[in-house]
Amino acid sequence: MTTKKKIFYNQSKQAIISALGYGKQNAVSRNKLAILTNKSDRAMRTTIEKLRTEKGLVIASLPNKKGYYFAATYEELEAYRNLCLSRERAEKKKRVAAEKEMRKWKSQQLFDFSGDCHE
Repeated sequence: MTTKKKIFYNQSKQAIISALGYGKQNAVSRNKLAILTNKSDRAMRTTIEKLRTEKGLVIASLPNKKGYYFAATYEELEAYRNLCLSRERAEKKKRVAAEKEMRKWKSQQLFDFSGDCHE
């Protein structure tokens, strides 16, 4: 028999976890979540990101900043995964563009490490 490991969260993280509902129909808007947790929008989003990346919680979100929730069905979990993949592809395009520009600068010797740009 395996025993479940009990995880403790600080007050800030616990406030967010407690405020979230199960299922997209119970999603809590960013605005409401910030009010419920007495956190700024930025601080609340940062805490959610830490819960996702450091604690491994799957806190789903609706597109267009409509709200956060815990998935209640396989389909909701799959939809959130697909949203993550879409965002990942967009981030990759930005990174690839930056790397392309870096190669161009390096090959043309337009940039030196003192921070000066050359014509």
